Amino acid sequence: MRYIFVNKGSLLVSESDETMHALESVESICTMFETLNVLDSDSFQEQVDRSTFVGESADRNVHLIVIEGFFDDDMLSQMGTSKYKWVTGRRLLVETQISDFEIHARAIQLYHWLDDHRFCGHCGAKTYSHRTETALTCVNCSKLWYPRIQPCVITLIHKKDKILLAKHGRYITDMYSCIAGFVESGETLEAAVHREVQEEIGIKVHNLSYFKSQAWPFPNQLMIGYFAEYHSGDITVDGDEIVDAKWWGLDELPTIPPMTSIAGELIAEFSRKHR
Repeated sequence: MRYIFVNKGSLLVSESDETMHALESVESICTMFETLNVLDSDSFQEQVDRSTFVGESADRNVHLIVIEGFFDDDMLSQMGTSKYKWVTGRRLLVETQISDFEIHARAIQLYHWLDDHRFCGHCGAKTYSHRTETALTCVNCSKLWYPRIQPCVITLIHKKDKILLAKHGRYITDMYSCIAGFVESGETLEAAVHREVQEEIGIKVHNLSYFKSQAWPFPNQLMIGYFAEYHSGDITVDGDEIVDAKWWGLDELPTIPPMTSIAGELIAEFSRKHR
């Protein structure tokens, strides 16, 4: 059995050879928590018993344990446990190398689901983990709450050998990426691509082709990737959500998303086919 430990949205990791590892045996972590007086053995065993099944990695079951309360890197360093530290899910999955992306992405999504559904959305009573399903059940009305995902489309627009990349206003970095947005109720994926492109940069596209999908746990998206060919119109940004967008040649690309993201993969795949 292996465990992923999450505290306030950050994962407990150890480092070796510049790679972060967030899957740990429960025994070593239990000893550390007892040393730090964060949890006694009985309380920790209760957390283990209530852990949420995530999936399998290297033929071993992986469970999620949510550590509640205040517990930061300073506590680790004070006790000489420099092997471990807390790392945000975004940094772990986007900025560093880590194996088992899918299992960690699912763990982070389940963490957000557990945190957001501690109380029943129907009657307000407390919820508890279902004994046999990945679900939370209400102690009062018995309503079941399952993990939900939000579908999003992400599109790399191309015109001959150039690609259109945009800078998002909510990011403080100089990174340029693909056009993306949530699928609205009653909308097809393809309709969402056309709407998001026109809303965000004012142009029209055609000849859509599906690329792949990726679970994106920030907090619970399923990203569906497309290529789309430019059709007509001039680039127009709103200056708020999108602050800049332009056509880029493959030899003059700006700072782009890493290959851990589907945006990075879209760009890499187009570059591979057109160089």
